[in-house]
Amino acid sequence: MKFTSRTELMTFREEMLKFIVTAYKHTHGDTSDVVIRFTKTLAELYTAIHEEEHATQCWKELHTVITNKHGEGSDFEREISGKLMVVLKGDEDFEVGRYRRDIFAVGDESTVVWDTARIQMFLKLAQACEHRKELHEAEELYVTLWTRLLELCRHESSHSVEVRISMLQIAVEYVHFLRRQQRTEEAKNVLIVIWTEHKHYGCESEAFYQELTAIAKLMRTLELHSLSISVLERVSNFYKAVGKHESSYARECEATMIEVFQESTEKHSSSTSRSETSDEMETVVRRMFSSSTTLSTETIKIARSAVHMHMRQERWSEAISLLTRTLDLMKFTGSWGGEVCLPNDYADESIEFALDLGKCYMRSKRHQESLAVYLQLWQAVRSSCGIDDKRRTVILDVLVQNYTEHKRWRALVELQKDLLLEYRRHLGKSHERIIGLLYFLGDLTLEHGHGYPEDYYREIVDIIGTSNTKLSFRAYKRLSQIYYDESNWVELRIVCDVLWTLLTTQTKEHDYDENYVELLYIRYAYVLKHHNRGNGKLDHKHLAIVAQQYRDICVTKFGSSSAVAIRARIEYASVLMEDESTKVEAVNAYEEIITTTQNSKATIDETTMSMVKSRMTEAYVHVHRKGISSAATTEKAIAVLQERFQQLKSSHGVAHSEALSVLNELISMRYKTKKTDEDEQSIVRLLQEHTLEILTKEKQSQVLFEAANAISAIYITCGYHAQGLELVQAARRQIISGHSETKSGFKLDKSVGRIAFVFLVTFELALRGSSHNYSEVMADWLTEAVLYDNYSRSLTTQSKTELLLLRSAHLRSFWVVRSRREEIEVLDSRVFDIFNKQFGNALKTRPEMIKVFLTALLVHIGSGDAYDIHVVKAASIAGNNKVEELIQKGKYQEAAEVGYCTFQFVMTQGGYQQAGMIGYGFKLAKYMTARGNLPAEMHTKMLQASREVMAEVLNACKALNVNFMQLHDHELNDLVELLGEQENYKELEIILESLWKSRHGQKHWCEDTLINLGVRLVISRHLASSHGHSHGAIHLAEDITYNLRRVLGGLHPHTLKMSTLLSQLYTSAKLYSDALNVHEEIIQLIVSGDDGDDRTIDVVSASAARQQVDLLKAAYQRNGGWVKSPDFYRKLINNLTKMFSKSSEFKNIQPVQEWQAKPDNSTASIGIFEKPQQWMFVVQDDILPLEGGKQIQGTTAEDGFSRAPLPMKKIKQSGWSLRRISDLWGMKQQPSVGNLHAEKFCQAPGIIVGLHQQSLS
Repeated sequence: MKFTSRTELMTFREEMLKFIVTAYKHTHGDTSDVVIRFTKTLAELYTAIHEEEHATQCWKELHTVITNKHGEGSDFEREISGKLMVVLKGDEDFEVGRYRRDIFAVGDESTVVWDTARIQMFLKLAQACEHRKELHEAEELYVTLWTRLLELCRHESSHSVEVRISMLQIAVEYVHFLRRQQRTEEAKNVLIVIWTEHKHYGCESEAFYQELTAIAKLMRTLELHSLSISVLERVSNFYKAVGKHESSYARECEATMIEVFQESTEKHSSSTSRSETSDEMETVVRRMFSSSTTLSTETIKIARSAVHMHMRQERWSEAISLLTRTLDLMKFTGSWGGEVCLPNDYADESIEFALDLGKCYMRSKRHQESLAVYLQLWQAVRSSCGIDDKRRTVILDVLVQNYTEHKRWRALVELQKDLLLEYRRHLGKSHERIIGLLYFLGDLTLEHGHGYPEDYYREIVDIIGTSNTKLSFRAYKRLSQIYYDESNWVELRIVCDVLWTLLTTQTKEHDYDENYVELLYIRYAYVLKHHNRGNGKLDHKHLAIVAQQYRDICVTKFGSSSAVAIRARIEYASVLMEDESTKVEAVNAYEEIITTTQNSKATIDETTMSMVKSRMTEAYVHVHRKGISSAATTEKAIAVLQERFQQLKSSHGVAHSEALSVLNELISMRYKTKKTDEDEQSIVRLLQEHTLEILTKEKQSQVLFEAANAISAIYITCGYHAQGLELVQAARRQIISGHSETKSGFKLDKSVGRIAFVFLVTFELALRGSSHNYSEVMADWLTEAVLYDNYSRSLTTQSKTELLLLRSAHLRSFWVVRSRREEIEVLDSRVFDIFNKQFGNALKTRPEMIKVFLTALLVHIGSGDAYDIHVVKAASIAGNNKVEELIQKGKYQEAAEVGYCTFQFVMTQGGYQQAGMIGYGFKLAKYMTARGNLPAEMHTKMLQASREVMAEVLNACKALNVNFMQLHDHELNDLVELLGEQENYKELEIILESLWKSRHGQKHWCEDTLINLGVRLVISRHLASSHGHSHGAIHLAEDITYNLRRVLGGLHPHTLKMSTLLSQLYTSAKLYSDALNVHEEIIQLIVSGDDGDDRTIDVVSASAARQQVDLLKAAYQRNGGWVKSPDFYRKLINNLTKMFSKSSEFKNIQPVQEWQAKPDNSTASIGIFEKPQQWMFVVQDDILPLEGGKQIQGTTAEDGFSRAPLPMKKIKQSGWSLRRISDLWGMKQQPSVGNLHAEKFCQAPGIIVGLHQQSLS
């Protein structure tokens, strides 16, 4: 049952609904769905029974609730607004509300600002992707964010430190991500390039160094100990420089550095060879101790760990240097020559370090220094410790062992005798220790001589000399032992001269064994080297002669293949290598050694042979550098270097520093001796082979980093920059794409992954001569790898269109910036094949134009940082921009096809019936109207396409409940203008009629706008008629003309314009007599000069009057005669001519009696209807600004269509014409002439009605 008025039942329903709404507001809240539903029901009840006041109150309350809950522009809000409009439509005080934003506007692509919020957003997005196991997407976000911040670091100035800290934080997050994926070496790569970039970066921000501390800790977890120590040292130096070395951060840094050092030494405890990573750690420790003046428990721990590492690796010189410095700081070695005591602090530690120092001297065959350390230590404990102190026993055992091992019996006897005297002073003559010493001395004397054997042997030598060497030889031998033990170098030199002369002249007279000959040479060579007589300088020539004699004796006496002979040969070659003048001879000596060892059955340990080959390599290199080698020698040198290189590769790996050093010499030698292009190509191939071998076999990041620096130096030395860079780029493409290239000439193993990036990046930067942007280049490589991986997966899997376009666009944009044209062409082709296969038929466009559209779409998507796209919006923006570009270039055919392609693609994705999309369709339709100099056929085609697009836009407007009455004025102008240009008169008539009917709510429109609207409606109604003319258009024109005459007067410009349009419509409908009457009435009014109203215009210009004469003549000729008597018209025109007799317009005017009653050429085009040049109707003064004075145009409504929260303020209007309207409201005044009846004024549905008593009626 439907009710249209209030009844008892309706009142009951009203009370029930009110009660329900009130009750639910208390229990569920004002914005609950149930309250909204029953409030809506109550509003509809009031509407049904025509109680608009109550309905309006309900709808307004509901509108407020809906706006608060769903937002302005939502579907619910638009529905309620529509209901409210219907209710208020009959209210004269009602004013049409405006949408808050433009409906047809499109959003500006604003510049992305990388602030803290955006960085955190990206980071959270990456973490969310990782949580969802979308690892590829997560990595792309991490790498992109890192890259963007690196770019900001390069360009920022005022906030560069803050940006750099953010960049480091993101890099650390990326490293954590890689670790979680078990990609440890790649994580190391990132840390290595970060430190390489920042090791020399100057900064005074404490936050920056705190971030470096975090990076050092992360390096520690990845076992990059040497780099971690370097970073921590840099941080520690900063705190010292700013006076904060006692702060908690500084202490934490020191403690962490100690822990890292200890971990490093434990890690390498099993290694006996020099570690590649220990070099930088050694440098750090050296710097630390060289700059320190005091010791602490922490630094002692570091020193102990470093010493133990050096000793395990037999790096004696490094250990000696560190121990010496540490003991200096302990004040242990500062009192040579005086009484020595243990230091007050760290006494036990000083004993420990001194023992290690003595051991290092001993292992490095520096026995005198070793003994000096032990003796000083013994003196210190004797003076500082009691006789029963266990430390005395430990040191004594070490010293005795040293004497025993080196057969220093004399020193041992003296030591024991001295100790005996001390014990006698403290323990008495009968103490058990003294008895033990007496036994020990008795055995020693019995075995090695009596008492002081030196006097006895000296006496023998003095008596016998060299006259009887058979008798004195043993004495000389004893004396040489004694003098050597006593370090009596002067006497030892004299004795060794005699013994060496006997050895060389009487080889067969005495029984010389291998050990004696070798021992004598060692002693003689030592004294010649270190204690030469005269000026104290080494006589290398004499030493070389002795070494040669030593070799000859060993060969002659013990055989050429004997071990001692081979050692003698090695010693001779070594002596020759010690002086520049004999290094050429050393080459021959080493060659002789190699030949001998190859032909003999004697076995030489691998270490010795390696040493020989290393020395021989050094000799060859020296000779070659001096340019004194022959071609044959050079060939031998190359062969030896090649063999040495292969040996080092086999034993230590291709990336080992020594192997690369030998490779450097090998390449250098071959480069200097090249003669042909084939030789040069062979060198390049050799370099490439070893470079690729490093890439393939080495998997440790730091080793790869060091190897890259070494191998790049070889390329630079030879001038092969271009070949090296070509290799880098080819390797980069293969690693990233996984495909080999024929033109590159090599194929990398698939096991070579991103770990190799650290090598290639370092290699590339070294070749380019840049060393300050490692992080940026590494990020660039990683970004491409991640982008390509995601792109490749989107091609091989059944990905969504959005995903394929997004990943392809990001990779393409990356390549465009870097001018990678070949890769871009391949990508475009592959993506186009997929895209065309999926959408080609639906787009109804040539493949060439589809590709143009697709390329524009990829360019647009790739220009932003979005990781989720609205494909319809992206396609609309890209397509519209491309169409505009083509039109500006005059390529209308291409513009038409791309525009149509854009439209069809949007339709495949759901069309424009989506929030925020209407404006893009409207924009495309405008572009497709193509104003300009283009062929008519082309223009017709583009207009047809524009109409198709606009039809979908209008459908979208209907689907989204867009009310054209609420559009802003500039958008109304644009809409009407576009439909007019499209010649879409039916839609234009519908929209203009809706606006015409709502004119009473358009409070801010002036009379010019209202009249323009009426004129446009008349014209569109006429053009939309299917028969070439429209009675509806004529009727509306008659009504408007009548009212304009009544209000403004018949001679007002608006009235004249409307009258002329009415005449044209009569002419189009072949109502020639009616057209003739229109102009006759106007001329009568001009002649009479008064319409009875003082407030109207009574005169017109001469040109306007002459125009009416011409229009009257044209109407007469088309009608074939007059409507009234000819005299009437003759008299009328004569009167008019007299009025303007002085005007040039009326000179030479043809008399009426001479007019022909048939059309002629002069009037054929006069009075004919013509389409307007423009369709806009709202005058500029009526276009309202936004609240606050901001212009409405250009805003966007991406999330829906919003209305202003309050009605627009009513504009006060004044003027005689508006007051005149109210005076005529409802009057039925009979017109003086013509067909404008008063009944039409009152009854015609299209006449102008009042705007709240101040409108055109």
